[in-house]
Amino acid sequence: MRQIAAAYDRLSPADKAVAVLLTGNYGEAGALDRYGPAYHLPRVYSGQNELYHLGPPPESATVVVAVFEDDRSLLDRSFGSCTAAGTLTNGVGVNNEEEGAAVLICRKPLSSWKNLWPSFHRFS
Repeated sequence: MRQIAAAYDRLSPADKAVAVLLTGNYGEAGALDRYGPAYHLPRVYSGQNELYHLGPPPESATVVVAVFEDDRSLLDRSFGSCTAAGTLTNGVGVNNEEEGAAVLICRKPLSSWKNLWPSFHRFS
């Protein structure tokens, strides 16, 4: 959580105004949904399983703070740029899916969210 909040806090006020969180799985999404408000984080979106049906980010969301434990190629294909902003660590050495996951700042969606969203739908 701290790593994601730190990445978001480094955004400019203009970027924060159009930013959302995007995760690769429901565990990340659930943690950010539960604890994110205490860090003043924006809304979280995930395409995994049923979370996909909650819908895509708004079209105004042109900056994404993304946490993806898997291959980031989907993000690279979907945005004009994605830059590393941190790495998740739980601080206690517990190896899990999120340990070592990249925190990325992605900008300039290459299409509308309506068109991009189906590619983020994942079942597991």
